[in-house]
Amino acid sequence: TPRTARSACMAALRHRRATFSASRRQKCSEDRVSGLSLTEGTPNGECRLMSCEEERERLAQARGELVGELAAYENCETQIPDQDCPIFGIAMAQAKVEAAEQVLSACEAEHEDDDPPLRPRILRAEGYVIFLRVHDLNTGYGPDNDRLKGEVIFKLDGAPERAFGFKLQDNENEPVRRGMLSLLESALIHKILVRADYIESSPSQKNHRAFRIELRKPSLPAPDPRDPDTLVARD
Repeated sequence: TPRTARSACMAALRHRRATFSASRRQKCSEDRVSGLSLTEGTPNGECRLMSCEEERERLAQARGELVGELAAYENCETQIPDQDCPIFGIAMAQAKVEAAEQVLSACEAEHEDDDPPLRPRILRAEGYVIFLRVHDLNTGYGPDNDRLKGEVIFKLDGAPERAFGFKLQDNENEPVRRGMLSLLESALIHKILVRADYIESSPSQKNHRAFRIELRKPSLPAPDPRDPDTLVARD
């Protein structure tokens, strides 16, 4: 009967959710101990984003099955008008949808007080180049929980505690990346002010991927008429 089918669906979905939640908590606990970064699956990142995703996927799947059963029933009535078309499949699919909706509601209530997932931000650093390094492919920079993947690494005196970098990729971006490196080399040699736009995935992150480099020449102060060194000789 539909009631029996619904009860069976509820029991199956609860078991799947309990199994998934246990594995999710275990993974989050392991990530918390190992100190993985946001992009690699910390409690602030993947673990929060994973909340109720399994339940939403199962609800979407159940709704898709219900739509299929309804379409099959309508097709049956159209092709064989005088025959009693079976509705048991519709009842089963409807029971699955109702059960999945209840499980999802319970999951969302459980995670109602969770902090929202952190989103990457685009920020800007400014200063003079105090460190510039180019190394072999896949060498990387920084600790394992804040690894910066790229062949070019640099630091600015405006944010000396942070490092920035990018890859010299062998693709359509290669000319741009080599141009960025050339700008940094010029800025280091000629002491030119640099503005670097970068992506911050987590507030605790200290090493960032830079994607834009600007050079800014400081504006010269207006000449002081009282200073003879700034006066221009007149004919």
